[in-house]
Amino acid sequence: MVAMTIDDIKATIEVIFKQRVANLFKIGTKGRVLFALKNTGVASLYSHVASTQTYYTKSPLAVGVMVYSDNECATEVGEIDEYTAGTSFVIGSNTYSISTENTIVTHGFRKRVFGSAVFNLESDEAKLEKQIKQIFNGGVVEVTVLEYSNNLSSVVEQLDLIDWNWLFTTDAGEQTTVASYCKERKRFGLVYNLQSDSMFVVSCDNPSAVLADEAETIINTVDILPILIGVIAGCPYTMSISYKVFNELKSVTLPATIRYGQCTLYNEEEGVRVASPVNTLTTLTENITEDMKSIAIVEGMQRLKEDIIYAFRTAYKGKYKNKYDNQCLFFSACNYYLEQLEELGVLDPDYDNHVDVNVAKQRQMWIAVGKDPDEINSMKDLEIKKLTFKNMIYPLVNAKFLDAIEGMSMEVDMY
Repeated sequence: MVAMTIDDIKATIEVIFKQRVANLFKIGTKGRVLFALKNTGVASLYSHVASTQTYYTKSPLAVGVMVYSDNECATEVGEIDEYTAGTSFVIGSNTYSISTENTIVTHGFRKRVFGSAVFNLESDEAKLEKQIKQIFNGGVVEVTVLEYSNNLSSVVEQLDLIDWNWLFTTDAGEQTTVASYCKERKRFGLVYNLQSDSMFVVSCDNPSAVLADEAETIINTVDILPILIGVIAGCPYTMSISYKVFNELKSVTLPATIRYGQCTLYNEEEGVRVASPVNTLTTLTENITEDMKSIAIVEGMQRLKEDIIYAFRTAYKGKYKNKYDNQCLFFSACNYYLEQLEELGVLDPDYDNHVDVNVAKQRQMWIAVGKDPDEINSMKDLEIKKLTFKNMIYPLVNAKFLDAIEGMSMEVDMY
């Protein structure tokens, strides 16, 4: 038994310092592009018929590829030593004449992430390399290429898992899929020549453009998208994409019909520019306003939404009891975050951007669960704030988002 000391029987006298602080919000990253691309070469199993026998491989036929005699890839035939497309492959001393080849048995996908334009791909991917570098020319910070062997719908789960800001594809047959996905998930996408009527979908409708290279290469329809999405995703919050002169383009062809809700490129004296930096939104309602046609405005709205939801979920949800003092910690962090958005150019610093309890909403909720309306409505705002509702917080953000200067109307009074 340990001997006691005099300190063991004296009353404890101590001072413990604790500090209750708000968990500050972090502004999310801008400039990440997801490039969805069809590539039948990323399937996980292929079949090939030689004479009456079917063989299998985990990649398209090529020298060095292992061939299997069963679709479980349990029995190896050997690695291909020689290969003549559409004709035969040779393993050791045996030649296998092909009647059909590279038939996809099991579809697959591949993801590659590029953090800069300093990279080189194999010669058979020269077009992809050029398009990725076109995206980076716009100022983006990351390009993720998601290749799929089947269709875009088959890799929706991957779209949900990858961290990105803007989605597009150069597959002409998948433009509607991109638009539908982005409208449903409320995430940004660029498509070719669609009238999606959504603040989350931007559409370019120029039928062709001429690159400013020595060959003056003509690119058509969806091949314009890598250049445009690089500028959209890479545009700083302090600007609008209308600032950009597309030096990589010599000229563009205008669409036969000019329409609202299209991000159309046009030829200006100084070069190719965006005529109107808008999304495809055309239908307005009480809560969907004219301002929400602006790409710059909606990107700011989405930035605020994503950052606050993420911060609440990771730093506040379940970590504090729902009393007014604890809610004030969250509001304090929100208000500091709004100051950061002011510095970033998303919000107007000359406006009183702030977050507080949505008093009207909190009154409604208490009345909705059966509390006396006269009692609730007679309470002062501060009393309602302190009368927190069950496990819910009802913040009200008052904010003024900034759009870029796009036009001018000057009057000149002459003496």
